[in-house]
Amino acid sequence: MHKGKAIVSSLSLVISLSLYFTPASFAEVKPSPSPTSTLSPTQIYINNMQAFKKDIKSYELVVKEYERGLRKISIEFMQAIIKAGEDSKLLGRSAASKASHSAACAAAAKIRDEAVASLGPEPEPPIAPLSPLKASTSKSATTSPSKSKNN
Repeated sequence: MHKGKAIVSSLSLVISLSLYFTPASFAEVKPSPSPTSTLSPTQIYINNMQAFKKDIKSYELVVKEYERGLRKISIEFMQAIIKAGEDSKLLGRSAASKASHSAACAAAAKIRDEAVASLGPEPEPPIAPLSPLKASTSKSATTSPSKSKNN
């Protein structure tokens, strides 16, 4: 009898250990995949076009602000050049007045260049989405031969 109990206990030990060490992936319930978007190409194009229109509006605002900054810099530069010319006229036609005029113009140009650099690069316009019609016709236009009309 001791032999039978030993076999049963060892068998139960093996079974319990095999259940303990089985990977958890067998016991886990996997979630069902989320439904994919079933939008038609036309609806995707409409959504992209709406986003593009919003991007264009914000781009136009950024461009206006950038151009306003450039105008302000240009006005200040021209005022500095005019002032340097007036100061040069007051000093007369000596070599020193010409040198001071050149130095004032160079300083104004340096300030202008630094100010323009501080504005950053010119804004880039957004790219319009391709319509599904244009995308499909552009592919077929490159693969189909051109037809000539006979009158």
